[in-house]
Amino acid sequence: MTPLVRELFSAVPVVDGIWFDVGKLPDKLEIKIPVLRGNPLPFEHCLIVGRDAVGNKFLVVASQVLDADPYSHAPQDPAILLIGYTLFSDSWQRTPLFAAVIEQEGWRIGDLKDEEKVDQKMAYQVVAITSHFLDRLNEQVLGYHPTLKQNSLTNRRLLHKGKPPSVFTWTTVIVEPCQALKQPAKGGTHASPREHDRRGHWRTLPDRRQVWVRPCKVGDPELGRSDHDYRFT
Repeated sequence: MTPLVRELFSAVPVVDGIWFDVGKLPDKLEIKIPVLRGNPLPFEHCLIVGRDAVGNKFLVVASQVLDADPYSHAPQDPAILLIGYTLFSDSWQRTPLFAAVIEQEGWRIGDLKDEEKVDQKMAYQVVAITSHFLDRLNEQVLGYHPTLKQNSLTNRRLLHKGKPPSVFTWTTVIVEPCQALKQPAKGGTHASPREHDRRGHWRTLPDRRQVWVRPCKVGDPELGRSDHDYRFT
């Protein structure tokens, strides 16, 4: 893992997610709506760390919002739950939890019950960092997954004293872009399929490392589109 991931994890030890280090942000950070609409988070919970243009450290906790009404056939605007942290030399600044609803032409703050209202300027920065992170997923990136080390003597002593554990093992996760190439027809029943959504999946490399391939659209949109419904019992 990177030193910045290690440092911010010690301050906000979230283990239910994958940590990413995006490095230093560009001087001018903007929100790219097509990127936000077309790229779901690669994992349900992503923790994004880096430094802003003036060198302050930040952490954004991003969680994908699932469709609240699975029986509705109406199109749903994608949304992401977000919390932003900024680490100054002597203090933390934290935004309230808020939902960023990504609309066709822009974004808005979704109302969350019993949550404090977030400042629009702070929310913009958090959404812009998330947009920057998703845009970088068009190339291969590394994520880091912490797991509590159950057999650690230090952890057992801390838990016995009523304190949180401090020893974790880290797994490096390779996130690859999904290559949605349009291929010519070759004959047969699987030739040049209609456009459809390909779910994210794990790929095992010859050296037994596992790579997460992001969800994406594949196939030929000129042949139409194929959608699938999944029912769980």
